[in-house]
Amino acid sequence: MFNEIKYQINDDVVNHLKNYVTRLKKKYESEKFSQDQYNKKFPNQKKDGFQNWLNNQRIKSIEVAIQSFQENLSVTYSNEKDFLHILESIDDLPNYKSFFNFDWLRRELVTKAFIYDSEIVQVEGPVIFEYKFQFVVEDESPMWAKKENIITWMKWIVHDNGDEKFTWIVQRDRYKNTNLITEVSESEERWISAIEEPNEIEAILKRARSYPFTEDEKKLINKDGVVFMLTKAFVERGYPVQGIKIIQAKKGST
Repeated sequence: MFNEIKYQINDDVVNHLKNYVTRLKKKYESEKFSQDQYNKKFPNQKKDGFQNWLNNQRIKSIEVAIQSFQENLSVTYSNEKDFLHILESIDDLPNYKSFFNFDWLRRELVTKAFIYDSEIVQVEGPVIFEYKFQFVVEDESPMWAKKENIITWMKWIVHDNGDEKFTWIVQRDRYKNTNLITEVSESEERWISAIEEPNEIEAILKRARSYPFTEDEKKLINKDGVVFMLTKAFVERGYPVQGIKIIQAKKGST
């Protein structure tokens, strides 16, 4: 099943933020009540109101974000980075980096916004290249019981369709933005697959060199190394690749 992955500002995104800010207000009101009670009991050791101000600023930040999402309801983005950029583009969001840059909340918003259109496609032709993008999950077990959990979060697969035409498939883990990423599984249902547009060697290699990895993903990979292995896969099968210098062996050499 191959899908076009998108991220859409929808009611789930807005309602998730609304519910979050409601819980946050209750929490801060409780903290303020406790602080007021403390100040009444110990008037000579009053706590200042800085924390209350900080909490109010955080609430305001999220309320501004909710308003911005509501104004852009149903707007669809082609990638996660552009979807999250709306938070950074809110001009009157006070101290954005301090008050809204909660990684876990951003991941939840991305999960709520995640949509895809799908169709079933059968790709023919031998697989000439397959690469798994992986990272190691830290095992918090005692030293004697530690296991190396290797998580595959993306795959590149290239099929040879003949006549120097190819199908490049990118598979991404549908649970990448949730805590389910810690599940070690290779089951088919966990993969969301997309067929990349280029189907000729040079176009595929150009796209691979500029593939839009997120900043976090770039820390997990050696892109130049992957592109080299992809190039090598084409060359070893006798396909012409621009910029490759071939030093031919002399006849009779071993």
